[in-house]
Parts: sequence; C-alpha cells; structure tokens
Amino acid sequence: MKSSISKKEIRSTLELAMNEALSALTIVSPSKKTKKVIQKVSRKLSNELKPLLKKQLKVSAKRAKGLNGKLTEPVSSKGQLIQAS
Repeated sequence: MKSSISKKEIRSTLELAMNEALSALTIVSPSKKTKKVIQKVSRKLSNELKPLLKKQLKVSAKRAKGLNGKLTEPVSSKGQLIQAS
C-alpha cells in the first residue's frame, strides 16, 4: 500500500470524476471553457485535499501500529496521542 498520494493523482482522479458526472448529464462534449473550469477546480481541490489525506494516512498508520501492539498509548479520533493524567 502506498504511504502517500500525490497532488497529480488527486487532480487526475477529480478530473475523471467530474468528466464522468458531465457525461451523465448527456452533454455530448464539454466546451473549452468547461474543461478549463474542471482543471481549475480539480487543482484547487487537490491542494485542499492533499494535507487532509496526508493527516488521515498518518492516523491510520498509528492505528495500525496500535493494533499490532507496537503503540501502547491511545490515539484520539483526531490522530493525537492521548496522555495519561
């Protein structure tokens, strides 16, 4: 399993999903302007999603370590270690 996802992969996945959504609307072929808007939106979304996905991958890695018995401290839902008082 990959430990990171590139912005380019996110962007291409978003573009594919948006183009599929447009084809579901029975649009024969999107115009140049529509294609440009899709590219712009996918770039902005990938810039927003990259840090969130990175954080989520770290959290899932910590949880996986916890299940294997390597991590003894509990992890909160936000991925932060909970310290005993």
